[in-house]
Amino acid sequence: MYHFLGYDPIDGVYKVLCMIEGNPIGGKFGLAQELRVLTLGKENSWRLVEDFPQHFLDSLDAPDICINGVLYYKALLDTQGKNKAFMSFDVRSEKFDLIKRPELPER
Repeated sequence: MYHFLGYDPIDGVYKVLCMIEGNPIGGKFGLAQELRVLTLGKENSWRLVEDFPQHFLDSLDAPDICINGVLYYKALLDTQGKNKAFMSFDVRSEKFDLIKRPELPER
């Protein structure tokens, strides 16, 4: 289970995003099985995020950052860890977006 803290500057609220990892199937990583959101100071229960791209954290020690109400972190899109991207989570709308990393030639 992994947590991220984001801030919505329009509504002036902090939200916690919780990622629950699924079991790895034939790979090194388990993709996110479930994502939940908690608005701090306004409610006492976690809300389930219904629609999100399949992904998992690229690195457990990679930092996440929240800029202008959008939380960003490095993500893996497959259980082998070969398809990488950046994930963005809009703290206000609670919607995800996928930003693919540029493909670099192999050396």
